[in-house]
Amino acid sequence: MAIETDDMDISRNRFYIYLGGNGDYYLTIVDSNDISHTVRVATSGSITPVEVRIAIADLYRKMDEHGINEP
Repeated sequence: MAIETDDMDISRNRFYIYLGGNGDYYLTIVDSNDISHTVRVATSGSITPVEVRIAIADLYRKMDEHGINEP
């Protein structure tokens, strides 16, 4: 189960994060046509600030803890 938007009557988008085998985080939105839009956040050699990478990792862990990190 993923996070669904609160405006499901307008658009049924879902959001989840998955951890790649390379240790990078993939933030994914699946639109109402079941088309995935994914952004990769690298954990090494990235221009993304460390604090942002930590926040994404924390969000991933909390979503996983609550069972909402699955498509």
